[in-house]
Amino acid sequence: MLRFLLPKNLAQSLNWIIYLLVLSLPLERIPSLAIGGANLRISQVLTVIGIAFWSRQNWNQPLGRVRAVGVFALLFFGLGAGSWLNITDYSRFAITMFGTVLVFLAAYLISRVKIDVWRAMQDLVWVLFGAGLFGYYQFIGDMIGLPQVLTGLREQYTKIVFGIPRVHSTAIEPLYFAGMLMIPLIILIISLLYNRPVTINPTLINWTSKFKSLSRFASFLTRANEDATNYFVRWILLGFFSVLFILTLSKGAWLFMSVILAGLFLTRFRLISGFFNKLFKQFKFQIGLGVTGLLIIGIIAWVSVPTIPAVVEGFGGHLIATINGESGTIAERQNFIADGWTLLESNPIIGRGSGHYGVGVKDLGRATADGSYLITNNVYLEVWLEHGLFSFLVFLSFLIYPLIRLVAVARDPKASDGKSITALMLFWILIGYYLQWTTFSPIFIMPIFILIGLAFNLIQSEEYTK
Repeated sequence: MLRFLLPKNLAQSLNWIIYLLVLSLPLERIPSLAIGGANLRISQVLTVIGIAFWSRQNWNQPLGRVRAVGVFALLFFGLGAGSWLNITDYSRFAITMFGTVLVFLAAYLISRVKIDVWRAMQDLVWVLFGAGLFGYYQFIGDMIGLPQVLTGLREQYTKIVFGIPRVHSTAIEPLYFAGMLMIPLIILIISLLYNRPVTINPTLINWTSKFKSLSRFASFLTRANEDATNYFVRWILLGFFSVLFILTLSKGAWLFMSVILAGLFLTRFRLISGFFNKLFKQFKFQIGLGVTGLLIIGIIAWVSVPTIPAVVEGFGGHLIATINGESGTIAERQNFIADGWTLLESNPIIGRGSGHYGVGVKDLGRATADGSYLITNNVYLEVWLEHGLFSFLVFLSFLIYPLIRLVAVARDPKASDGKSITALMLFWILIGYYLQWTTFSPIFIMPIFILIGLAFNLIQSEEYTK
C-alpha cells in the first residue's frame, strides 16, 4: 500500500507525492492544524516531503540549468532581501516568509516532475466534486439548524447574515472556494465547446444511461467518436458546480467569471454562437417548457415560503450597496487599500518586509479585535509594499510569462489537440485567479501556485522529461 514511499524508487515516489500535492488544492482550512498562530495544511506537508525526496534524488547530480520557476523565485527573494533590513516583528516575518517560500517550492516541484497535466486537471474536477458535495451539505445543514461544529461553516458565513449560508466547503472563505470552483467550470465549458472528453466514473455513466428519455438530447450533444452519456454527464457536472458557485454569494467571483465568459465569447464567437444556434433550433420547445416550469416553481415558492422574499430583499439590498460602494465589506477593503498606499509612500523601493503590512497598520492605530494581523486584500499592492518594487516587477513577470507561453502552445499547429486545449483551459483559469487576487491576499495562496506549476510543466513538457 505504501510501496511508492520506499526509497528504492525515488523517482516514482516523487511523482506520487507531487501528484497528491496537486490534488490537495481544495484542502485549505479543512483539514488543517493550528500551530503557532498559523495553519499547517496538507499541501504544505506534501511540499516539504516532496523537497526532501527531490533533494535525495538529485543529491549527487550536477546542478544543471535552473528552470524558469527557480529563476523567478531566486530573483524575487534576492531582489527583495533589502526589505529584511526593515523588519520589526521577526515572528510575523518568519511565518509569512516560510509560507511564501513553500508556495514557490511547490510550483517549482510541480513544474519539474513528469506529470500528465490534462489527467491531473481531470482528477482535480473530481476532487472538487467531492469538496462540492461537502459544500451542499454545509448549505443544507445550516438551513436546517445543524451546529457549526458539524457543518464546518465559519460564523460570519452562516444564514444569520444573509438569510442563507455562504458555502465555503474546505476553503477559508467563500471567495477562495469560488475561485476553486472556477477551475472545473472553465474545464467543463471548454471541454464541451472543443469536444474534449473528461474521464468519468463508469458507474456514473451506467446510471445516467438508464434515462432513455434523455437519448435525443444526448445524441445532439454527441460529437464524432464520443460517447453521448459522457457528454451529458459533463452538462450535469456543469450545473452542479454552477449552482454551488452561486451559493458562495461571492460577488467578486461572479464578476470575474463573467469577464472570463465574455473573453471566451469574444475569442470564440463563431464556435459558441453556432453551438447555441443549433441547440435552440432543435430544442426550442423543451427550453421554453423548462423556463416556464422554473418560473412557476419560483412563483409558488415565493408565495408559499415566507422566508424567501425576505432573503431576496436582504441580499438584493446588500448587492446594491456593494455596487454603490456603500456596504461594510467594501468600505473596509477601501480602508485596507488606503492604508496600503499610505505605507507604500514611505518606502516604495525597498519594501517593509514580508508580513509587515499588518505590522504597519497596527502602527497606524488599526488592529483587529482579536489582535491578529490585517492584510491588504490586494496581493499586488501587498507584494510591492512588503517585498519592494523590484520583487514586485519580478512577481508580475512570473505571472505573465506562463500566460504568454500558454497562448503560444494553444496556437501552435505542431502541438497536439489535447495539449492546445489544456493550455487554453489553464490560461483562462489563471486569468480568473489573477483577477481574484485584486480582492484578496497574501501571496502564499497555495492553489494559485499549484496551477502556475502545472502551467510551467505543460509549457516545458517538451524541453525535459525529468
